[in-house]
Amino acid sequence: MSAPTIIPTIPANLPRQISITYATALSRGALVFTQTASVTPIPVGSSTFNLRYCPSLANKPTAPNPDTLTVLPNPFLPPFAPLLVASLPGYNIVLNRFPVVAHHFLLCTSEFEPQSTPLRDADVKMVYRVLESWAGDKKLFGFFNCGERSGASQPHRHVQFFPVANSKEMLYDQCPEAPAAPAMEDRRGSRDMSVQPAPWVHPGVPFKSYCFRIKSEDEAVHAYKRLMETAAEILDRNEGSYNLGVTKEWMVLLPRTQAEVDWVGINGTVLAGEVMVKREEEWDVFTDEGALEKALKQIGVPQE
Repeated sequence: MSAPTIIPTIPANLPRQISITYATALSRGALVFTQTASVTPIPVGSSTFNLRYCPSLANKPTAPNPDTLTVLPNPFLPPFAPLLVASLPGYNIVLNRFPVVAHHFLLCTSEFEPQSTPLRDADVKMVYRVLESWAGDKKLFGFFNCGERSGASQPHRHVQFFPVANSKEMLYDQCPEAPAAPAMEDRRGSRDMSVQPAPWVHPGVPFKSYCFRIKSEDEAVHAYKRLMETAAEILDRNEGSYNLGVTKEWMVLLPRTQAEVDWVGINGTVLAGEVMVKREEEWDVFTDEGALEKALKQIGVPQE
């Protein structure tokens, strides 16, 4: 599938459409919402992560095991009608069928595109347009799990979003004002990164992550390319796996070295300061002193 020539316009009333579709789907049993059973803030370095016990996630289908012949049906093709919020040229907006946060939704390609390949410019612009369309007493956080070591659960390309209280300070809100600029090419076509502003590396988290401020969809495209270039060496060693987190104000990339720690999968929600576990024994492991910090050092490149 080629990227749409003209990037689709996001419905002006997207938050309302999501709210109405969510309420209808919930009332008819088309989605299963489970309140977080328990949550505890855990200091990690100079930051704080919320550990959430979400038993409903244990019922969520996962990606097929490459070592078996089991192939799960693609939940996005065709999209499940009760969860479909909007159908746009090249994309569908659908609700998460097993949310632990109300109004959790996804931007999916309308034809199959692999989750393991980088986002196209059109995808990044669409992500930013979704973020920009959001209004009200919540801000919106988006994340993309790319590659085998990222915690991705579906092979069909999709970016996930969930609302966050405006009063909540997020980890990367601290990113200084230094928007990305496209790397310049010399006459031989080589890209000179040395004259470009370097991404901010959050000093208070256990893993290396790279962040830029953004204010427009074009800046988001530049930032994404620069982040991928910055992390290229790490990505090459780890099958191109990473988590991308994005709001209207910033974009952050976490190169991943493994998907699980002690059999607990960790995905891009970690960039919102959220770690979700499915089982009580997993909760018990990560609530031990120092255990969560140790786990977060293992999923990426540890801070020196």
